[in-house]
Parts: sequence; structure tokens; C-alpha cells
Amino acid sequence: MRSRFRHAPTALLAVALALPVAAPVADAAPVGPAPRTVTVRADCVPGGVVVLSQVAGADSTHVTIEGRHVSDGRWRGEYLLEVGEDDTHDVRLDVRAEAGAFRHEFDVPGTGQAAILDLARGRGRGCFASYDEDTPATIVGGRNVDALVRHPGPRRLVARAGLDCGEGTRWRAELRVELADRELTLRGTPVRCRDGRAEFGWRRDLDAPGDPEAPVGLTLLVRGPGGQTRSVAYDATSPATD
Repeated sequence: MRSRFRHAPTALLAVALALPVAAPVADAAPVGPAPRTVTVRADCVPGGVVVLSQVAGADSTHVTIEGRHVSDGRWRGEYLLEVGEDDTHDVRLDVRAEAGAFRHEFDVPGTGQAAILDLARGRGRGCFASYDEDTPATIVGGRNVDALVRHPGPRRLVARAGLDCGEGTRWRAELRVELADRELTLRGTPVRCRDGRAEFGWRRDLDAPGDPEAPVGLTLLVRGPGGQTRSVAYDATSPATD
């Protein structure tokens, strides 16, 4: 393109050359989608909580694991990230809890929609957290407790939960489901433990049209005899996609 100053009078050119020249403004870096984060919080046995947090980048995943109110000492186990069909990245873990807590961060190649964290300290002490975003189903699991939500159609939501328990005990479940545009709290009558398992189920018809989306939050709380509770929670910064 020709300069519009090509035929300008000489005096104007002299003035223009005498003025300070501002540095060119650098082009802004392209803004891509924010990294997606998935966090699972689950009870440990016999006490404490484990938190698994994953941040998926372009070609790797940053993992943070935290233990809170757990027994001091060495915790050993494994983390697995599903990066493809029948393909996982496995990381052996050896962390030390002090003052009831531990924290460990690491990176693994690839990204995925399912992961498992399994830690133990000696016999009878363990922390477990998992999730699977096999859309249209989302599954979250802890030690002896799990929940599943399916959103197979624009107006239907199906949820299930389960608990390993003592035979004959009675349990009541509450499942909070957070979708992009609403939040549902599902409750039911108490369920008796049979064959070492209590199972809960819900169906809801939703009153809004549109394509179904995976949930961005699930929180399961199960209450049992003697004030016992079991819980597991899943939180994502955006819905999972196929």
C-alpha cells in the first residue's frame, strides 16, 4: 500500500521526522480456552480426607494430591490417568504426612477423562478417589462409596449411588447435582444394607429444552447408624465432552 505521506509538502515531512516515534504496540498473545480443572474430594479410612486435583493442559496434566487430617507417616500407592482406550499413565507414589497432612504435585504426559488415586498406610488405612467422565455418564468414587449421573436426553436425568456397608444397617443418601444452568438435590427414603451393599436411585424430568450437558458438580453424602457419614464430591470448571 502506498504511503499517504508520499506527496506531503517538505515542511510537513520535516515536522513529522522531528516528532518522537512511539514503539509499535506488540500484538496481544492469542487467548485460548482456560485449562480445565477436575477435583475429587473423598473420605479416607478410618479418618481424614484426600483431594485429587487435575489441570489438563494442551498435552499434559498437572496433578496435585492432598491429604488432610490423616495419620502421620509414609503413604504409598499409585495414580493412574486414562489417556486412551485401555491405555494409562501410571505413577508410583510415596509421600509423607506430617501434622496430619501431605501434599504432592507432579506432571504426567497426555490428558484424559478418567483417573484413580489409591494410597495406603499400613494395614487398614487408605485413601481412594476416582472419576470417569464417560459421557453421557459421570462417575465419582471414594473408599466404599460411589455415585453415577447420566443425562441422556434434554429432559431426563438419571442418578445412582452405592455404599459398602454392614448387613442390615440403614442408610439415607443425598446427592447434589450441579449442571451448567441449575442445581438439583436428590433425596430418598432410608435403604437397608443387603449383601453388604446399599443402593440408591433417582430419576428426574427437567423442565428446560436444549442438549444435555455433563454435570460440573456432584456431591454425595450418605448418613448411617450412630452418626456415621460417607461422602465423595466431584467438581469441574466446565462440562466434560465426548
